Amino acid sequence: MSSQIITITLSPCIDKSTIVERFVPEKKLKCSYPVLEAGGGGINVSRVLKNFKTNSECIYISGGYTGKILDNLVFHEGLNAKTISSEQYTRENFIVFEKHTHLQFRFGMPINKVVEKEWRAVLNQIKKSKKSSFLVLSGSVSENISPVFFKEIELFVKKTNCKFIVDTAGSALKKIITAGAFLIKPNLNEFSGLYGTKTLNYKELVKKAKQMVAKAKVENVLVSIGKDGAILVNKTGGYHLIPPKVKVKSTVGAGDSMVAGIIYNLNKGIEILDAVKLGVAAGSATTANSGMQLCSLTEAKKLLPKVKIKKLL
Repeated sequence: MSSQIITITLSPCIDKSTIVERFVPEKKLKCSYPVLEAGGGGINVSRVLKNFKTNSECIYISGGYTGKILDNLVFHEGLNAKTISSEQYTRENFIVFEKHTHLQFRFGMPINKVVEKEWRAVLNQIKKSKKSSFLVLSGSVSENISPVFFKEIELFVKKTNCKFIVDTAGSALKKIITAGAFLIKPNLNEFSGLYGTKTLNYKELVKKAKQMVAKAKVENVLVSIGKDGAILVNKTGGYHLIPPKVKVKSTVGAGDSMVAGIIYNLNKGIEILDAVKLGVAAGSATTANSGMQLCSLTEAKKLLPKVKIKKLL
């Protein structure tokens, strides 16, 4: 059965989290029993959409004994998963919450390389879905992946007229901007990095995003700016979406929740600005949850009226 929404995760992971009283060097630290979750951008987007009672086809690459653990976690999430086999072990990321300081420490392992056999298998799986409305590429992408992969994605998007939504960084983001997308969602540092600087100020950000949209390759530029929310720039103008104040317990999955909230509303025919408003509410709702717990639709909608929109252009 073809899905309206397809998510792609090229370098998924197992997110393993635990709690310690405090970090003390060179001492054996007593940890709480670890919690394991299926991780990676596209997988998390599919997980949140599942929470929102919305189906998606979740395509990801998985390998080794850790890949079998990931597959099992995905299975128990009840996702409509399509697994591409890899010879590499699926990576494991580690998240530690320190009770003494209430700080969260996130350890991300190196991104897995994607060989030709794997990315071609991903493309073949995508091409089986003839009626896709949304194609979502989210999460880390290996620097070694061939430009042919992005060219094939571009051709598929044009042929099917689906909306291509991207949340990645680095060389992959640069290639996608050249090819075109309906929406890109880098964070401030990732967007600034496209222009060879560490951090653009908001005025510079809006100017650069406006230029990008004017080239007609990217329809919507959405830059997440942490606790300050997000800035959306498109042909209708620029907008600062200001999130409600919540007690942040964890930032894991907040960006993916934002993407899922946007797609949820777009899939219902809602205009982009109101779709992003729900996305910001969903991201905030996830940060208010402990550990790696992603938000529910009820939690996101509860915060929705508190999201403010300030017109910048």
